[in-house]
Amino acid sequence: MVSGERDMSGGLDNTESDERALADALPVICFSADPCGRLRWLNRRWDEYVGECPGQDAETRWRRASDRADDTPHQQGFASGEPFHWVERIRGRDGEAHLFLAQVQPQRDAGGTLTGWIGTCSKVTEQVESERLQAFLLKLGDLIREETDPERILAMTSEAVGLELAADRVVYGTVDWEGGIMLMSPDWRSDATVWAAHRFPLAAYSPEHIAAHTRGDTLAVSDVRIEPLVSDLARERFEAAGVVSFASVPLVKGGVARAIMTVQQFEPRQWSRFDLHLIAEAAERIWATLERAKSQAHLASAERRRVFLLAMSDRLRGESDPMQVLSLSAQALGEFLGVREVIFSEINEQGTHLCSLRSWSDGTVPPRQANIPLTALGDTLQRTYEAGLTKVSADIATDLDLPGSLRQALLDLGINAYVTVPVLSGGRLIGSLSVQSATAREWVEDDIELVEAVAERSWEALGRARAAVALRESEQLFRSVIEAHPIPVVIGQGGRLVLANPSFAALVHLGYGPAAPDTQAALAAAWEVVHPLVEGAEQGDDREASIALGTLVVPVSLSWRRIAYRGAPAVIVSIFDLTEAKRGQAELARSREALHQAEKLTALGSLLAGVSHELNNPLSIVTTQASLLEELVEGTPAADRAFKVRRAAERCSRIVQTFLAMARQKAPERREVRVGEVARAAFELVEYQLRTGGVETAFEVAPDLPPISADPDQLHQVLVNLLINAQQALQDRAGQRRMILRVARAGSDAIRIEVEDNGPGVPQDIRSRIFEPFFSTKPQGTGTGVGLSFSQGLVEAHGGRLDLFDGREGGACFRITLPILPIAIGEATGPSDSASPHSQNRGRLLVVDDEPELAEAIAIYAGRAGYQVDMAEDGASAIARLKSATYDLVLSDLRMPGLDGPGLYAWIAEEQPHLLGRLGFVTGDTMGQAADQFLERTGCPVIEKPFTGDGVRQLIERLHARRGVAA
Repeated sequence: MVSGERDMSGGLDNTESDERALADALPVICFSADPCGRLRWLNRRWDEYVGECPGQDAETRWRRASDRADDTPHQQGFASGEPFHWVERIRGRDGEAHLFLAQVQPQRDAGGTLTGWIGTCSKVTEQVESERLQAFLLKLGDLIREETDPERILAMTSEAVGLELAADRVVYGTVDWEGGIMLMSPDWRSDATVWAAHRFPLAAYSPEHIAAHTRGDTLAVSDVRIEPLVSDLARERFEAAGVVSFASVPLVKGGVARAIMTVQQFEPRQWSRFDLHLIAEAAERIWATLERAKSQAHLASAERRRVFLLAMSDRLRGESDPMQVLSLSAQALGEFLGVREVIFSEINEQGTHLCSLRSWSDGTVPPRQANIPLTALGDTLQRTYEAGLTKVSADIATDLDLPGSLRQALLDLGINAYVTVPVLSGGRLIGSLSVQSATAREWVEDDIELVEAVAERSWEALGRARAAVALRESEQLFRSVIEAHPIPVVIGQGGRLVLANPSFAALVHLGYGPAAPDTQAALAAAWEVVHPLVEGAEQGDDREASIALGTLVVPVSLSWRRIAYRGAPAVIVSIFDLTEAKRGQAELARSREALHQAEKLTALGSLLAGVSHELNNPLSIVTTQASLLEELVEGTPAADRAFKVRRAAERCSRIVQTFLAMARQKAPERREVRVGEVARAAFELVEYQLRTGGVETAFEVAPDLPPISADPDQLHQVLVNLLINAQQALQDRAGQRRMILRVARAGSDAIRIEVEDNGPGVPQDIRSRIFEPFFSTKPQGTGTGVGLSFSQGLVEAHGGRLDLFDGREGGACFRITLPILPIAIGEATGPSDSASPHSQNRGRLLVVDDEPELAEAIAIYAGRAGYQVDMAEDGASAIARLKSATYDLVLSDLRMPGLDGPGLYAWIAEEQPHLLGRLGFVTGDTMGQAADQFLERTGCPVIEKPFTGDGVRQLIERLHARRGVAA
């Protein structure tokens, strides 16, 4: 079936044989076809690209390698009898498909009759792909440019992409990270069977799948049935939809994956670079067009809201009846949104119930008056309202924030969706506005913002109306209140003083002292000082000023309002003497800076402790599994690799323990350390990065340096930080850039480490601050200001110093000086992680941990220690096993979902107290006060995560010894 293949006529004349021999020598695929376009022959280049298929004719071989979905354009071209060309995707022998440009010419006899076709097929170049892509994008742009309906935009774009790529299905979805779902739009399918819009759980994707899209990576899967990246749940959903292959492109906006466009095939497919580029470009245009449509819709909606709010404000402005204010607001809002009910509620005086003030209904049900106990809202909903957060429920039937009884009561009333806006005053919940729908409803952001705006304006209008009522009632008491007020208050009218309370008189006499003039004259003189300060402004709050009262200048705070007094405009002014407050502020300023720094250090400690705590479980898994692997492959080449993995994991564990020790103010782990080795490791870690950044590096270490007592990981951290700081200082330097790391003796009792560069150095005016926490000279976003402060703390914890000097070439030189101390006994060596397993059956042990990998690792160590092991995933499962079997030892995690370690301890103390002495714990909650108190109270043995194999074995041996049997 190569160059010697015969056509249907059974033979070749000499001319045709010569032509085929010539075609076999050409560097492109050549072919011939009969007058109808059916292939008769393919040259050798076809077999070299696709692979030989003995026994198959040329037409069959072409169709097996082609992804052609529609023959119509080709049939029309052959029927025309004129030269034409087409682009087609052809799979090579490696299974990867590429685009080829096929060009054909008709062959005619002397009489002009069509006798056949000859053609060539060459791989499409990047330029052709680019031209094809641009043509597609221009066509797509023309298609959707004027469209404003989001569903139409998605439908037209999906169809265009599907047809262009000969795909079977195209899906577009937006990501709701908070809700954990993908909101899928109606898809496009080549068979026209459209799937409706639906929700797809993000949990169905594998963590690797989610991580890739979060990074903005495109995913191309040729066969979901064998692709490990596809989770089992996602694979089931793909198979249910008939999907075998897909290419998925995330749209990352502002560093967050906002949407995903997926093109799918119902059979395996190798996705080309062109395919992925086209999908990505189409997705970007969908996003831009949808954003434009959303903006237009939002503008239109915002205009409707603005007109509505203006009209409502006009209606409320002149209303003095508080309840009528609410009635008008509820009716206007309910009719505008087309809902069933609108209810204004207020917290009662006792603060126990949410009571209806006014409600409106659409006429299908009578307006309701309800008094709902706050406790009936449930803890979640009550906390939401007390925090001032709007509660939006699109479907009450699936709203887990609602207690079951309240959910059922609302459903019984025919309410299926709602938006409730809490109203707070002084940080306290005082009422709410609730808009309720008879059907499930996806509330759009414009709806929610409108309800919030109406709530704010209505309660403001309600407050004004109530204030007017209160004002009328309080006018009778006004003068008596002013007279009794402890703060100086005056009322001026027409530029003259008309009322001053006794407190103001006392302030005036304080300024004048014994030489005070007549009381009225003194008050009038004082008003002449105050009046210019409040003249011209309608109101003021806490305006500070200094007023001269006789011989005394008094700092005061003025607050005033324009009022009507006895039917005429007036101004009422309260005057607060700030003498003592100013004295207190001066005292406060002296301690504020120190307090601010202390708060930042506390925040840093909490941050480091939190991050370290979260790393405990995964580090425990890596450490224990690597240790087990090292034992299993001992004596094989893989043992060294397992050892390296374990060593690196244990180093990470020590770093985590360092952070936790700092947070708990515990001493770090010290042992004999060769400073030169630690320095070399740090230098090698960053040397490549420095060299590729154009920095000349040098490492100098003096011979025969004595060891010191130190934590090598902490020392390594300090050196890496200083080296990276040096690199960053050199980034903007023009010309030759150099950095050197030196290690040498500093006298007879210390070792000196220097990191020196020829960068710009540290300006004199900030040298005194570079070791302060959170102080940074780097641009915003590239430095936290923590590194040097943290490094200095670690060095000083080792009894050393970290100092800054000028470099020899004008840069900076950071010098670490560490004392040479005696090595404490036991620091030079550590425990071995290769204890021999026990061969005898020492009893039965129960492992309780909600992390299956940790439980499995502990179980293996226990099995090697001679125990028969069972595992339980939480306290409840452990109790079930303890009831059904007899155990000699129990090893449990401290914190677990459901029944935790303390709960299990309480059950054992009650039901099987003989096991209390054989119960041990594993915990990562090293910062929790409750955990510390529990362990101290019970005296149970415990090991902290991340742990090692030795730690597990030692805990088991301690429990075994407590059992009363020799280990």
